[in-house]
Amino acid sequence: MKIDVHAHCISERFYVGGNAVHITREGSDEVLHRTDRGPAYIGDSITSLDKRLAEMDREGVDMQVLSIAPPLFLYDLPAETALAACRSVNNAMAEIAAAQPDRFVTIANVDRKSTRLNSSHVALSRMP
Repeated sequence: MKIDVHAHCISERFYVGGNAVHITREGSDEVLHRTDRGPAYIGDSITSLDKRLAEMDREGVDMQVLSIAPPLFLYDLPAETALAACRSVNNAMAEIAAAQPDRFVTIANVDRKSTRLNSSHVALSRMP
């Protein structure tokens, strides 16, 4: 089995277009974090599950360990905002893994400023 253990991902839910990514609070349109300086390859297999699966098949990759892409690192946010953003990102990543459990697992994003681990707990508890 060929496993790619370093695969960045941005959920289509947060991809706005061009190089823009907006992380929204779960259940609302409130933007918690935004970047318009995403990588040049954004909108390709980093956001499209269909493109990612096709690329994996073409390269003979059986499974990927998904982690957030650098534009979604939330180091500059206040702790409570970062915790909510981590929860949104982790839940979106868990949904990707749940949709294709034989192809994906994810690494949770944990806010380094918060002493609570709610964000990682939610992500890990939803993994198949």
